Amino acid sequence: MNMDDRSPPFTWQDLFFAWTLTRSTHDYYVPASVRFTEILLPSHEGYLKIGSGIVDWWPAEQVSRRRSALSRGGSLGAYWRPRKGTLHTAELLYECKDNLELQVAVLIAASAWDKRNTLPYSWRGDVSRLLQQVLEVILDRPDSPFRQHHLPAWHHRMRDALPMTIINEEFAECTRPRNYKDFVHIAFIESILATTIWTLVLVSDDRRGLRPV
Repeated sequence: MNMDDRSPPFTWQDLFFAWTLTRSTHDYYVPASVRFTEILLPSHEGYLKIGSGIVDWWPAEQVSRRRSALSRGGSLGAYWRPRKGTLHTAELLYECKDNLELQVAVLIAASAWDKRNTLPYSWRGDVSRLLQQVLEVILDRPDSPFRQHHLPAWHHRMRDALPMTIINEEFAECTRPRNYKDFVHIAFIESILATTIWTLVLVSDDRRGLRPV
């Protein structure tokens, strides 16, 4: 068997088309690209200084609380600890903020990364191989979007590339993707939830202080 025989039976363009088709079939409005909320805070000095252009992914219901905590306490107000995998995904999405196709690549790969690293028992075998193929097409192949645009993939120790998932052991038993189109649909749903229940933010010290979000 040569290398071509082991190649995934789909390409990145197949995945991107499946995502675009999935988005177009929903009646409700789905933003084409991921949006970031800019949060400007009163400037602090010394070790309390927060810095500028800090990307994070906050629960939507905690945006006001976290903003107030940073406004009062500067860097000491950060009572939460971001997960490295989630933070890396947020940074990738911001880096690709002007490229819809790359943002889609990040979201699909993040979903596949999490499923592969915490593989449900019922997804062993064919589904596991499908996940590996999706990651290969997006991350590893010479013509993959990550390789073409020199995007850093997640470190092998990183977990929780997305802040949430809809797949657990029980739900996985009745939701087994049969092909790449099925998996793209799962990744699409997760991306909608991850960007509505959660909010991507860009935090900076700024003399203008707070800006409504």
